[in-house]
This record gives sequence, structure tokens and C-alpha cells, in this order.
Amino acid sequence: MIRRIACLILMPVLAACTPEFSEGEPAAASASSLTHAEATTLSGIALDQPLRILGTEPFWAITTDDSDVLLERPDAAPQHFTPSGFHVTGNQAELRSTTLSIVLTPGPCSDGMSDRQYPLTAEVRLDDAVLKGCALPKADLDKAKP
Repeated sequence: MIRRIACLILMPVLAACTPEFSEGEPAAASASSLTHAEATTLSGIALDQPLRILGTEPFWAITTDDSDVLLERPDAAPQHFTPSGFHVTGNQAELRSTTLSIVLTPGPCSDGMSDRQYPLTAEVRLDDAVLKGCALPKADLDKAKP
């Protein structure tokens, strides 16, 4: 009897603590989004936001977002890859497609051409080529432009 009374009293209180979901958004989807967001963070950088990865000698640049990975080089046509998303294991994050692999690790990185310090180092494998460079959120790079 006491248990029933306690449940009746606590039920409205506990219901008020339950997070609200917008119509059509099940609780399970929200929980998986949280897990996905936590799993795609490396050294405090959200990897599900657009990133800019670049290197010199030879010059190359990659822009990632949730639907495309774009590789640009001055001596070749732009190449698009379908991303699988970054997978974080320990102290590194890796994105793979059929012919492209990007591995990011935290730590200061310099492009060798400017005074800019990047928060992530990058190693890109494209077929048999290995490109080394730096990475940062694209928004941070856009803020630095005059």
C-alpha cells in the first residue's frame, strides 16, 4: 500500500524529469544521436562538423562534411568520396572509403607555410599515395580569413 502511494506521488515528479522530444522523434533516436556525437569527438573537436584537412609538398586540401569528402589538388580534377563517418579509437579518428583513408590524431601541427597552428595532424592514404598534413574545423579556418 505504501509503495502504491509513493508511486502515485512520485510519478508526476519523475515524468517532469523526462526529457521532451519533438513530435516524431523517438527517445531511442535521441539517445543514439548522443552516443554518435560522443563517439565523433577527438580532443574536444566534433568530427561530425565540416573539417578542412590540408597539406603542402604537394599542395592538397580535403573538406569533409556529413555527405561528402572533397579532395582538391592543383594538378588533378577534384575528387568526391562518400564518407563513412569518423570512427574514434583511442587517440585517433579514422574515416575510410573504398580508395581513401584519413587518420587524424590530436596535437599541434604546422602547415610549414604560415604561422597558423592546427589542432590535429592528418595522414591521408589515396590508393598508394600517402599525404601528410594538418586539420581543423572549417569554421575556425573561415573565422581566420580577412
